[in-house]
Amino acid sequence: SSSSSSSSSSHKTMMKPPLLIDTTTPVGRLASAFSSVLLLDGQIAASKRAAEEGLKAAKRAGDVLGEANLQKMLGVIVTQKRTRNIVAARERYVEAYSLYKSASCILGQAVSQAAIG
Repeated sequence: SSSSSSSSSSHKTMMKPPLLIDTTTPVGRLASAFSSVLLLDGQIAASKRAAEEGLKAAKRAGDVLGEANLQKMLGVIVTQKRTRNIVAARERYVEAYSLYKSASCILGQAVSQAAIG
């Protein structure tokens, strides 16, 4: 019994634990929140600009979850436009999924996967 728990515990230490909390930087959180507020107010173009600028800032800050959240936000924004470019939205969701996966953020992966379909 002790040998099986020993191998089980060593296996667990090798796996990266899933991320269940938001570890974005203030830059990523603020950019996502600001973009969301603008979108909720119907300001689609301003929301897109805020998300794009936030994405650049998150990348500079090394904020992978912030990047993922903003990629996802850009996917949402694209679906709100009259043109509804589903291909562009899907590309954003796929990028967000990849970033969430690299950060071991299970919730982000699930949300992105649901949006991808």
